[in-house]
Amino acid sequence: MGNKIILAGLLLAISGCGSDKSKQDGYSCLLGFTVPQVEVNVTNALGGPAIKNAKVKVNQIGKSSSGSFDAVYVDNASGQGSYISTGYINEREYQINISVSAEGFQNYQSKNVAFSLPVCGGGDTTTYFTVNLCPTGAICQ
Repeated sequence: MGNKIILAGLLLAISGCGSDKSKQDGYSCLLGFTVPQVEVNVTNALGGPAIKNAKVKVNQIGKSSSGSFDAVYVDNASGQGSYISTGYINEREYQINISVSAEGFQNYQSKNVAFSLPVCGGGDTTTYFTVNLCPTGAICQ
């Protein structure tokens, strides 16, 4: 009997999360189910396959905290994989920038890009970057 009461209480608490749209601007709903992700496609600026040996660092700068996270290369069936980072700071709005380096290529550093988690878990939480690395000694546009 006691387990049924606990289960009923949990179901009531979960079903109420985010159900009142008028409270979303006040962050009354649960944000714990939203995981931001950064996806970076790294290619050779002069053509060719994806660069799979790059080091991709995702930097997140918020008002009260910041973090730097290594992105991991994930291949897909087409061979055009991406570097993925799911590390995040505990803020709803912050700036993202990325740095990319690979042997035989010039380094890349992005400018800051504004990021904001959607309120109450709706919407896309992935920020996409495409980086075209220029080979060392080459002139790329």
